[in-house]
Amino acid sequence: MSSLIINKLYIFSPHEKKSKVVDFKAGKNIITSSQKNGSKRGKSTLTKSIYYALGADCFFDDKWNVNDKIYIVDFTISNTSYYIFRWDRLFKVFSRDDFKELFKTNLRDELAKYLKDIFKFSVELPNKETENLEVTPPAFNYLLNYIDQDKIDGTNFNSFKNLSQYSDYKENVLYYHFNVYNEEYYNSIKSIEKLSDKKKELQNKVKLNKGMIDKINKNTNNIDYSVDIDNLIIEMDESKAEYRRIIDILNRIKKGLIKLRNEKEDLLVELRELDVFNKSCEKNVKQLSRHKCPHCNSEIQDTLDEKIKRYNEIDDILYLKYEIENSILKIERKIELEEKKYKDELVNLNEYESRLKINSKDINDIIKYKGFIEIKNSLYSEIEIDNAEITEIDESIKNLNSIKSSYAIKKSSVNKRYSELMKKDKEYFGLKEINENNFSNIKNVFTAGGSNKPIVTIMWYMNLLKLKAEFNSEAIKFPLILDSPNNVESDDDKKKTLFNYLFKEIQPDTQLIISTLGFKQSDYKEFEFENVIELTNDKYKMLSVDEYNKYKEFLNKFI
Repeated sequence: MSSLIINKLYIFSPHEKKSKVVDFKAGKNIITSSQKNGSKRGKSTLTKSIYYALGADCFFDDKWNVNDKIYIVDFTISNTSYYIFRWDRLFKVFSRDDFKELFKTNLRDELAKYLKDIFKFSVELPNKETENLEVTPPAFNYLLNYIDQDKIDGTNFNSFKNLSQYSDYKENVLYYHFNVYNEEYYNSIKSIEKLSDKKKELQNKVKLNKGMIDKINKNTNNIDYSVDIDNLIIEMDESKAEYRRIIDILNRIKKGLIKLRNEKEDLLVELRELDVFNKSCEKNVKQLSRHKCPHCNSEIQDTLDEKIKRYNEIDDILYLKYEIENSILKIERKIELEEKKYKDELVNLNEYESRLKINSKDINDIIKYKGFIEIKNSLYSEIEIDNAEITEIDESIKNLNSIKSSYAIKKSSVNKRYSELMKKDKEYFGLKEINENNFSNIKNVFTAGGSNKPIVTIMWYMNLLKLKAEFNSEAIKFPLILDSPNNVESDDDKKKTLFNYLFKEIQPDTQLIISTLGFKQSDYKEFEFENVIELTNDKYKMLSVDEYNKYKEFLNKFI
């Protein structure tokens, strides 16, 4: 078992050149100010800043710009001391002894994994989307150890932001802190779900295969399979070469036809182009009656030579058209012959298939029967394999259910002990308004009204910590930080009763940090207080220039 002890808190405002530094000690630490006018001196800001620096997001006052401040916490775990530095989303961790930077990130999940190595503890919950178990943000580690004065609400965790990213987080987090839920438990639950889904899938497959077997039996009852299947196979093997030969011929003819049709189309394109050129030449002849020289732009009177030239071109075009039309006719004849060959080969193919009697009832029946028998044997084999796997799954689920049952026993023990502790404290505080049936399960929600509300809240948190110490004794103990636990109007007797309860019930190896107005040690003479911090600064002026100048060299080491 180890404890996390806060040694020192540093808050810097680089923009204002101001800071606040507070020392803490193991044991009981009280942050206080005047009962008469001590509000707004920074008590809440100090308590919030500790777990904020350790990676949780708290609810700061609107006037406090949390993002432009730098927070540094000096803390110790098992005789090893660290500094953790936070500036908005940037986190750094240093060893205190040699000031070596050990870790740096601006990602919360990376910080959570690193702190897990330091704390030797981390709450892990299933991701909402993937359902895979993952290390949660640091705030879930501290849920039992911090109460915000404005979020005192009975048995609800409201002191940190962004908690609803996990389903049913309250119950799951509590049982994880109490070592009822852990990696083995979640893996067992997930494995049971996966195996149950797989079993259902296999059972449906077996049912489907059995139905197919029944249908096959009905379809094969009246089949005559007296035809010799061996002779049929020999006959079909001998005919394969003839079948391939006919198919090859058909393919060659088809390729030849495609080539001839392409050649014909090319010639038709040329023919159309010659028609266009011919019309152009004839038009030019008509225009030669009044012709101008393209060089000197003078009108040429005698155009005979030019007309002869144009007429020769037209004659050439007519000759070419004749040649092309003749070639087209030859190609069309070839196409006709090849198409006849193709049709003849198709007739041969049909005659070949007729000779083989592929469509005869006897051959169909014997092939069908043989196929049905092979399918049926395959289905029986699949059913046997699937049933064997279902048996293995049942055995695995049985073993996993045994593990699950052991955790159910743990859960029952936790709830039983929880009920005992809550009933005892209800009697101590005289809380008659709360029904004891609410204590039957830690997930039950209840609260109290007026001045009893903080009492119920503190009582609940304290008993959760007792349960963690009892059922998960190896887990780290974080400081219990309470921001003005008596924030509502209550008489002095109730206030003293609540504080006496806190000082009495806090475990000796857990650091306690409380902020409150008008604390007097003389009111609690039976208890020893290791550290009482009294804030005497003006309202809203907790940070000071003097402290910044004193510690600015220390800050420079981090940035």
